[in-house]
Amino acid sequence: MDATSTPIASVDIGEDEAAIEGQVETQLMASGSASALPPEFEVPPALGSLPLQLDVAVPVRGFRVRDLLRLEKGAVIASEWPNDEDLPIWCGGAQLVWTEFEVVDDVLAVRVTRVL
Repeated sequence: MDATSTPIASVDIGEDEAAIEGQVETQLMASGSASALPPEFEVPPALGSLPLQLDVAVPVRGFRVRDLLRLEKGAVIASEWPNDEDLPIWCGGAQLVWTEFEVVDDVLAVRVTRVL
C-alpha cells in the first residue's frame, strides 16, 4: 500500500473458513469462473488452507486524530477515491486484484474486476 492509503476494511479469510469457502465456490461456479487450475497453479492441500488477510485501502486525505476522536455513529468519512474507479485489494503488501464494492444479502462485499 502506498503512503496515501489508509486501510478502512479488511477480511480475515481464517474466520469461519468453511462457510466462506462454500460461498466463494458457489459464486465461482455460478459465474462460470470455477475450473481446474493448470498444474503450475495447483497448491498443495496444506498450503491451500492457510488463512490470509486481504486489505482494501481508500485514501482519506486530511484525516487527523481529532477527527478520529470526534467520530460518532452514522458519521460519513469522505474519501479522495472517485466512486466510479475500482479499488485495489492487497495481501501482505502486494496488490492482487482490482475490485468494486457491492452489497450481497446486507453484507458489504467486493467484486473482482481485474486480476493482476
